Amino acid sequence: MGKKILKSLGNSTAIHIFVVSACIAVLASVIQIYIEYRKDVDRVKSRFELIESSYIPAVAAALWQIDEDQARLILAGIKSLPDVAYVEIKANDSDFTSSLGEKSGSRYLTREVEVAFTNQDHSAIAIGTLTISLSLDAVISRTYGLSLNILITNILKTLLLAVYVIFLLRKRITRHLIHIVRYLESKDQSQPLKLERRSAREDELDVMVQSINNKNNEILDKIQTIEKHKVELEHTVEEKTQALTRTAETKATLLRVLCHDLSNPLVLITGLLELFANNRISEEKKQAKYKTLSRAAQLMADILSNVREMEAVDSGKRNITIAPVNLERMFDDLNLIFRDRLTEKQICLEIENQLPDGIGVFADPVSLSNHVFNNLVSNALKFSFPGSKVRIVAQVEDELVHVSIIDAGVGMSEEIAQAIFDPTRQTTRPGTAGEKGTGFGMPIVKSFVEKYGGRIQVESTSAEINPSEHGTTFHLYLKKARLVPDLAVAERSAG
Repeated sequence: MGKKILKSLGNSTAIHIFVVSACIAVLASVIQIYIEYRKDVDRVKSRFELIESSYIPAVAAALWQIDEDQARLILAGIKSLPDVAYVEIKANDSDFTSSLGEKSGSRYLTREVEVAFTNQDHSAIAIGTLTISLSLDAVISRTYGLSLNILITNILKTLLLAVYVIFLLRKRITRHLIHIVRYLESKDQSQPLKLERRSAREDELDVMVQSINNKNNEILDKIQTIEKHKVELEHTVEEKTQALTRTAETKATLLRVLCHDLSNPLVLITGLLELFANNRISEEKKQAKYKTLSRAAQLMADILSNVREMEAVDSGKRNITIAPVNLERMFDDLNLIFRDRLTEKQICLEIENQLPDGIGVFADPVSLSNHVFNNLVSNALKFSFPGSKVRIVAQVEDELVHVSIIDAGVGMSEEIAQAIFDPTRQTTRPGTAGEKGTGFGMPIVKSFVEKYGGRIQVESTSAEINPSEHGTTFHLYLKKARLVPDLAVAERSAG
């Protein structure tokens, strides 16, 4: 296969050399022919200077003496010169005109020379005109004959040089390349590659051979590299093992936190059930205790549900579909979802949707509504004072959509703000109306937002530190998406 490629390369190189050589020969011939042609034309033009310097004084004397026979004799002498095709003389003060020859050639050069007679006082008097026409037929004929000879000679010389170059190329390069290809295609490469050459000077072929031999020596280096990779792989396995250990420790910590969070409502439920079983509580107080029992049971259910959801997201078991989401409909649903809690705490929910028409976010619509926005708004309502306001602001920032959930509630300390997205840290606190929390809402929000390719940040000022200006703002940054027009219209119509 390699030998066929080299033969094809050698043949194409030979053809290129022949073609280029022929073009160079033709170009050199054209230049040489043009130079010879210009020399012949200049030689013909020199006849004008010869005639002006040798014959004009005699012509002037003949015209001044009105010697027509002498003038004709001089014209005959001029006509006898080489390349002179036509000559004519005209007198200014008489009707004397004489000419010899005719302009029958295909090309000729013509010049009119003023004939002047010089007096004794050296003043020149114009007495006639001498017209001379020189034929170029001989020049053109000679150029045609010379062109063929020059072209054949140059082509032969150039082709002979090209044949020698091709021979030299095959002898000094191509045959060695074929030997290298055969060596590379052979199965036995135990011996180093050598070329049969007499040259003592190192050239490109020697460099190539040395490179091939170096490749054989690099096999041992590859084995060492594999051993090195083996060590690195063992190190990677060790790191993965440590990571799994840390994950197990995290899960153990999470389990302790979960047991702690479940213990309070479980103790409450156990105590109430004991009261009910021993009939140590009046019927009047039973109704209030039933509500307490229901809230404790619901809190336990919420804790377990959030833990399962967070575990599903982190392990990849929770399937989410990233698609363009229209936030306008989702914001409208928030007022409906939290209507009772807004009314109960007399809190106003203001939504400022500054997104242009047709702009949404890339997210999973189900988890974005049920877990991200629900948790963030629920958290804001939980820690807001009755009669206050919660704001949601959505705006475009470059290629992102920035959604801010802003409340003027109790705020949080810097320590809690730094740990609020860590499920292993205890950050749960009662709300302004004594609402209980699971402590897993914000970690779930962070997990989903990162699945969308976004990020979430929090900034907060505690009311204990600044009684006049306090509250919490969650900053949600999601990738900007262009909505399908039909989808945007359908959702707006459905709203």
